[in-house]
Amino acid sequence: MIDYLKSYNATAVKNGGHAFVLDNNGSLIAVTNHVGKVTVSQSFKDSTGKTLSPSLNATVPETFDQVSALITEPPYEKGYQIDTDKTTFTLGGQTQPLSYWISNISWFNLSGHSLTSMSDLLWIITYAFGNSTEATFVNDKISLNYVYKTSQAAITTQDQTVQVGASLPDLKSYIVSAVDENGKTISTGSIMSPTYPGNYSTNTPGDYTFVVEYFNASTISYTQGTATLHVVNPVTTDVWHQLPRQSHMEMTRIRLHLIMALL
Repeated sequence: MIDYLKSYNATAVKNGGHAFVLDNNGSLIAVTNHVGKVTVSQSFKDSTGKTLSPSLNATVPETFDQVSALITEPPYEKGYQIDTDKTTFTLGGQTQPLSYWISNISWFNLSGHSLTSMSDLLWIITYAFGNSTEATFVNDKISLNYVYKTSQAAITTQDQTVQVGASLPDLKSYIVSAVDENGKTISTGSIMSPTYPGNYSTNTPGDYTFVVEYFNASTISYTQGTATLHVVNPVTTDVWHQLPRQSHMEMTRIRLHLIMALL
């Protein structure tokens, strides 16, 4: 950690930004103050350099909330999974593979923060370097260069259909099976979603597709898939037009008898 800070501080000071020291508890403290901006760039390519999804680039004020809002999970690409060894994450002038950040997650203060998804990991890393009580971004450039690889890893799902206003189905109901890149079965109970159910409701009819994933920091495993929720309007039954023609005639005859009886 000390060597990393030396490298980071040298770059930060050169750029007119913050430098950091460790307090007695091992926490980072900003010792300079400078208002700047942060440029966040994210690319999504396969191992040959082919772009699979459009790059995302933005520059925002150096506040944790604005920076963390830009750093999101990589999109799911059918037939691919994230290569954690070739995917790189650049922060504070240091570029390291994603597997490096995962394996060294103990550097960061995880107190009160769960680590069950890629979103959690990205949030924790960003928080450690951008929270005002521990550190602050300084005219920094954050780059996430995601590299995808073909893989046997897969999460097989099944669609769920509910009517408008119904309760959201449990996430487990979407999951059929899951295997890692070695073909080993993954417990379906270990499958999570970074957005479901929190970002969804059944208030409006439509088809809603969301990402499901298996994330295991201890084994540096990350597998993605998608699932779809169909929200439909309640079915109304037109009894009259579903009756056979003979029944229509009988109903008409009954109506005429009733009318005659009332006259």
